[in-house]
Amino acid sequence: MAVTQLRSLPSRRSAERQALAEAIERRTAALDAVKRINQAHEESTEVAYRASQALKVAEAAFVEAQADGDAHLAAAVLGELDGRPSAADIEAAVTQAANDLSIARRTRDALAQRAQREATEAEGAERQVEEAVRAVLASEASVTIDATLREAAALQDQLGAKRALLSFLRSSCSSVAAMPIRAFLEASQYPYEETINKARQHPACQPWADALKALGSDADTPLPI
Repeated sequence: MAVTQLRSLPSRRSAERQALAEAIERRTAALDAVKRINQAHEESTEVAYRASQALKVAEAAFVEAQADGDAHLAAAVLGELDGRPSAADIEAAVTQAANDLSIARRTRDALAQRAQREATEAEGAERQVEEAVRAVLASEASVTIDATLREAAALQDQLGAKRALLSFLRSSCSSVAAMPIRAFLEASQYPYEETINKARQHPACQPWADALKALGSDADTPLPI
């Protein structure tokens, strides 16, 4: 079995790899910001919920005090509230709860908007990493690409000759003997090229797929060339 040689990297990064390293750092920072802000948004959502519940409790107490009417006022003057808040305290509590809820909702909404912006920046940072990986591939794999193209062209010529011979033999054979030839010639010549996803499944692509995936996280990952 052939062993794919990994290219050893020079001690100093190329311009393409340095650009990739910087893109990875920007993406890491962007993802950290997204995580931090999303967590803050979740916490602010919980704060807004608690503030909403507190306002409901304060409003219910206010409605109850209003229902008592003058009796509540008289009890306050006579010192008979037994620890219950006065009407003024209840009204102030409603105002405070409403203000707290307003601030909590504004904070939550502001964090939601910020989270959207940071998510967009993280997506852009990811695209920059992908572009930087392509730049590294273009700068370092040109020799491998050229050699593979020459080898593929030679093999394609050989395959064309074999197919021409099979086509000639099919026309010269009986129908029964020609059946496997016809099946071969009518099948897709390059089934792995039908879709890009199918091409990526070929074992020959695996070392490259693994290297490019790792390169997206480590700018010093060697390529299999």
